[in-house]
Amino acid sequence: MRKFSAEQVEVVADASLSGVQAIVEAETTDGRKLAERCEHPLGSPERPLTRTQVENKFRTYAKARLPAARIDAVLKAVGKLEDHASVAELMTLLRA
Repeated sequence: MRKFSAEQVEVVADASLSGVQAIVEAETTDGRKLAERCEHPLGSPERPLTRTQVENKFRTYAKARLPAARIDAVLKAVGKLEDHASVAELMTLLRA
């Protein structure tokens, strides 16, 4: 797929949409107009992420601050959170 430049993209706020809704409209080079509306994005209460998706999302953003071994330890600690009297261990692991 060919990359497009910022000059070809226009972002417009629509006050009629709630904070999570979005509409994407595109015009193709042959003049066709395509549109799609998203009422409930992935991760919203109506479309919750699976545990694997949450873990993958955490890994994606945490890797900028934490080494892979620490990320694994955080996920392990979160998975056994009910077994601990305190979140102190988890907080220590999360400190970059």
